[in-house]
Amino acid sequence: LVKLGIEYGICQGKREVADLNGFLKAFEKLLLLAEKSLIDRYEWIASKPSKSGFFMYKNGTMKNNLGRKLNANEEVRECVKHGTLAIGYIGIAECMKALFGKDHSQDDTVYSFAYSLVARINEFAKQATERHGLNFSAYATPAESTCMTLRDKLYNQYGLLEGITDRAYITNSHHVPVYNEISIFKKIDLEAPFSKL
Repeated sequence: LVKLGIEYGICQGKREVADLNGFLKAFEKLLLLAEKSLIDRYEWIASKPSKSGFFMYKNGTMKNNLGRKLNANEEVRECVKHGTLAIGYIGIAECMKALFGKDHSQDDTVYSFAYSLVARINEFAKQATERHGLNFSAYATPAESTCMTLRDKLYNQYGLLEGITDRAYITNSHHVPVYNEISIFKKIDLEAPFSKL
């Protein structure tokens, strides 16, 4: 999300107004890529024989839908199909800062746009669930190491961008950045509505 915000936002000085049409098209492509990668990973895991994870499958820790232990060469598909295929996100704050010059705690219109993105991830997850008969979900990701790795990659590609790559990390999920001067009550009021998504 942060990379898309940088590419389509105002932070690089290439435009005065964010290219929201371009952003939303790229965002939809990103959702489709997430769905494809999750299905590819699911199919790879589901096709493995139970002997590949003796403790989990053959031992009966994870049973198939018939409630029995699997044979050594039986696929684990029936055991893993009830797991979650997570579409996670981080950096709502930095994405908004890149797009609009303000994060979602600093402007009601920016907040509404940020909320609409997470609502779309949630909606997309429900649609993917229907398409595949599997459990897709939107995840407010606590990306404790990824938040630094992604920031470093963005910094290496785009350089120092105030409020975006000027810290050692990208803010987790939809959190209001910890360095913002905001009361704890306001922070809770802003973050809480995202949780239902």
